[in-house]
Amino acid sequence: MGVLENDFDKEKNELLSFACDKFESGEYDTALGAFVLAYQKGYEQEWILDNIYRCYFAANEEEFRKAYQQWDVRSIVTYKECILDFIPYRDSEYYIYDKQKMIFRGVLSVHELQNIKQDAVLEDMEFSAVALVVDWDWRIVQQVLTAAVERKTYIICKDLKRCLSFWKIPELREYLSNIKIFSDFKEYQNYFHENTDQYLPKIFYGNEDQKKKFFEIGNEEHQYRLTPEGRNTENVLLTIAIPTYNRGHLLLKHIKNLLLMPYDAEVEIVVSKNGTQFYQEEYVQVSEIQDARINYFDHGKDLYFINNWHYAVEMSCGKYVLVISDEDQVIIEKLEHYFRLLSRYPDLCMVRPKSTVMYHHLDKREYGKKGWDAFRITFLRQSHFPGLIVRRQDFIEADLLSLERFADNLYYRYYPHEWWCIMLSQRGDCMNEPVILCDDSEPIDHVEEWERMGLPTVPEWVTYDTRIGQFQGMVDLLTSVIKIEDKNLLEQFIELTINKTTLLFESTRNSGYKLNNYQKMVEKFVEISIGIIQESLLDSVQKVRLLYKLNDYSKYLYVDE
Repeated sequence: MGVLENDFDKEKNELLSFACDKFESGEYDTALGAFVLAYQKGYEQEWILDNIYRCYFAANEEEFRKAYQQWDVRSIVTYKECILDFIPYRDSEYYIYDKQKMIFRGVLSVHELQNIKQDAVLEDMEFSAVALVVDWDWRIVQQVLTAAVERKTYIICKDLKRCLSFWKIPELREYLSNIKIFSDFKEYQNYFHENTDQYLPKIFYGNEDQKKKFFEIGNEEHQYRLTPEGRNTENVLLTIAIPTYNRGHLLLKHIKNLLLMPYDAEVEIVVSKNGTQFYQEEYVQVSEIQDARINYFDHGKDLYFINNWHYAVEMSCGKYVLVISDEDQVIIEKLEHYFRLLSRYPDLCMVRPKSTVMYHHLDKREYGKKGWDAFRITFLRQSHFPGLIVRRQDFIEADLLSLERFADNLYYRYYPHEWWCIMLSQRGDCMNEPVILCDDSEPIDHVEEWERMGLPTVPEWVTYDTRIGQFQGMVDLLTSVIKIEDKNLLEQFIELTINKTTLLFESTRNSGYKLNNYQKMVEKFVEISIGIIQESLLDSVQKVRLLYKLNDYSKYLYVDE
């Protein structure tokens, strides 16, 4: 027995001597590790703990205290009530000391946390909030903690005095700012029942029983939020606005798809009904759907199409509004991506999502800062208003209907939404996003629709004369309305107008419209283009460049005449 005691004393003395020597030589990290090891072995615990707190903790305690006092959790557990202390070790690493059990519980490394890859589920569901059950130890759920930097995370934890101790650590601020703590499932559900503006979590962690409980609560609260009593529009991120004209059958199909959305406080559906002649029975069916997310407006008369578009946005509650045609479908699974996008880029005024047909060519993200940079990625690239996401406040404040004063301009008359986009590009950043949000692939026989409504089967906006008038209207916009004075920008945008008109000419030709008159109209287009270039404020070198490019475009139009 005496030999064992001697060995014990020898090891203890050597370890403590090693720790003290390292401390004296300034190797504080190594010394702390040795002191903790000695403590765990039961050597001089009172003396070791006193020295650790005096030499490592005391100088940092005020920083811990200040960090903790910034959080609302201090009303649940005070700083003094926190059971865990964190002893600074290496840079952004801490030994965890449990004051109640009087043991060290290993090391927390913020560096390790920063390098952890997110769970695949969180990558697929980019926006939705997370709910989970933990004991107290954040190290076990680090993959979820990393996600809390950008998304709401709701925690149920009974051991609050240990769990909330982590709020002392200053480096965890970005991870903890989106976390809300509950002591049990009842408190969790009451929060969402009383705060119906908060988005319900849709990603759950825990054992099978815990995940089942989360799901049941989520479904119960979701159903409540679909009622008038449970509806809250204060925090709607995206309105799906559907201006519709005499196509109630298509609207009904569209709405039935949207009702499958698992979202409530995040979204709303606005229907702005235009037209009184066709498919009125289907419109009545839509108006009678019992879902508080739907706001249905029947104007009871025929409206000019841009007024109906404007009404659809004006009557919305969302911070952003996706205006979509009644003939297209929202791909619900992609809403997660766009929710996250709209949340991450607060300066966005306008987003053009990729679609299956009309905007299938968007293959990379383009981001334009407010002003000419945003103008660049929107000008002449908005063939359709439907499918566009706009920031509602900018849309309303831009007073877009006042542009009717340019009704004599053919470019405005047939493409007013292009002018709207131009105005919006001066109010905020713009983005083209290569993730398909709208399915516009279902074929609609527009000729049949036009015949049924008594409209000409060849609309006047696709004739060669109208295309030339639209071209002149584009140039008038650049030179007379917004008055681009930067010659480099003016050259760039005049070329874009020539290119756009070339494509419109080709489209009209491919429709078979008046082919015997085609060459004559191309010659007229080229002649007018030459005049515009020559009369512009561009210098001689720029004019020559544009004339060469015009020659290339004219050759393209003559191909396979």
